[in-house]
Amino acid sequence: MDDRAIRIIHGAQVYSRVAPGSLYEGELRSLLLTHATYAFCGYKVLPFDPVVTGNQGLSARPDLALIDLEYRSWWVVEVELCTHSLESHVLPQLAVLRDGDYGPAMLSRLVRHWKEADRARLEVLLRATPPRFLVVSDLWLEEWWLSLAAVGVGFVAFELFRNQRNELAWVVKGQVPSLPKDFVSACRIDPIVPRFLWVQSPGALTIQDEVIELLYDGGITQWKPLKLKDKVWLSPLGRNMLTPGAVYEIWRDRSGRYSLRGGLRERGNRISRRP
Repeated sequence: MDDRAIRIIHGAQVYSRVAPGSLYEGELRSLLLTHATYAFCGYKVLPFDPVVTGNQGLSARPDLALIDLEYRSWWVVEVELCTHSLESHVLPQLAVLRDGDYGPAMLSRLVRHWKEADRARLEVLLRATPPRFLVVSDLWLEEWWLSLAAVGVGFVAFELFRNQRNELAWVVKGQVPSLPKDFVSACRIDPIVPRFLWVQSPGALTIQDEVIELLYDGGITQWKPLKLKDKVWLSPLGRNMLTPGAVYEIWRDRSGRYSLRGGLRERGNRISRRP
């Protein structure tokens, strides 16, 4: 079936497909800023176009940033038309962007477009949690999805439809970034200091006290947060009962209490349950 014949019918309105590649990249970027919030639930969609310099001295500019509203993760987004070459344009740009430095120097650029941001938590996120990378295009391309997945980059297509009133509709394809609402952070025992639990997304922790309580294995454990440069650890008040080399997760219930789950041991690219 010719994809150009696809229609979206909503009530009395018929939406016809806008030809992929017919928009300028800047137009697609502007439309995404306006509409993508509905697809990226739980994320703030922001303009983000700093000059990023890679390890080889080459430069590139991303287009957008997705910031998790709980400050657990963030994504650097590259907007690409389907008419661009994957091999000579998309992948080389991503190679530069993935080599870039996205530390707290980016804070002022992000809060310029997000006045309501919690600056302190956003800075912790930028310091401690490297961004993930996402390509957004105007057409789903299987080859792009496979090639980008091979280098750890996400791919989502926003295919545009328009009715006679010039109203828009989108068909979204791909795996849209998302996190469970009550999930806080992955963490693991520090390989150098086995007593410490390294928190991978410390911006999500709302720590008001000097001691944080985590429910683990049916009981309460107490931990002291330790911050150094761009990392946050939890040091146990008492014996550390966790397994070195295992992956844990911090979750928060509706009352705001934290719990520690997991104990899965990593083996290469696989994870097996703790014996």
